[in-house]
Amino acid sequence: MNKANKYTKIISRILIILMVITTVVIAIFFMQINDRKSVTSSNFYASKNAIKMQQNNLTKLSTFSTSFEASVDNRAHNIILASSQFNGVQIPRGGSISFNEIVGARTYDRGYLDANVIMKGVYVKGVGGGVCQVSSTIYNSWLMAGLDVTSSRAHSLPSTYVALSRDATVSSEIDLVMSNCSDSEVVIEVLTDNNILEISIFGRARENEYLLISDVIEEVPTYFAPDVTIEVNDMSEVGEQLYAGKSGYKSRLIIEVIHDGTVIARRELRRDSYNATPSQKVIKILKGSAI
Repeated sequence: MNKANKYTKIISRILIILMVITTVVIAIFFMQINDRKSVTSSNFYASKNAIKMQQNNLTKLSTFSTSFEASVDNRAHNIILASSQFNGVQIPRGGSISFNEIVGARTYDRGYLDANVIMKGVYVKGVGGGVCQVSSTIYNSWLMAGLDVTSSRAHSLPSTYVALSRDATVSSEIDLVMSNCSDSEVVIEVLTDNNILEISIFGRARENEYLLISDVIEEVPTYFAPDVTIEVNDMSEVGEQLYAGKSGYKSRLIIEVIHDGTVIARRELRRDSYNATPSQKVIKILKGSAI
């Protein structure tokens, strides 16, 4: 009898351990999914918004998408987090919308992570890196819906996810402000799936279509900068490396108004200058070595 009780206790302990291990494995599995694909909630709310917009007799005026396939996990996380703030946002006729007011401060406390940002013409690590892809995506969709942008600014360097003069940088000091000049409310729909950010604008059906054209005015050649020496902690990093520069550009954004397949109006929206980056040799020496 004692042996039976002993075996029963051993089996019970084994079952408890197996249950704990199973719970932990399941938790880790779902954490990994949600880390990069928390988009399911975005898509769920988007479908609810679609029903609401149908009830309000709103139609899709525009859609614009950008890819963040090449982004590191932190940057992808920031894009999904920031873009989710716009899903279902309604802007009344004559109203306006501020990117910074909708998204809020990009801080660690609010869930944002470190990723590359452009600061003073160079890439540096900064909290909230990737958020400018959200502002640039909504900027394009907004203009393609025939709506007005009252405040926007280009990056100092060309962006990889949109054409020249179709980007819209944001920061704590720089905002993207858009106004609803249509005759009805408009609603923003956001979808993030398979590393694609898609933003659509819904409103009352319009007779015209709007086409955005990126026009390069001038290419600014790269240049050679003096060699620079930096100190590193790891002996394996010691050596010389040549960094290839990239051209800069002067460009403009043109919008065409199209009615029944015919261009009825064409105007320039903005002009921008993007800096060229230099070709430069970087000499890495071990920290503490004489320079």
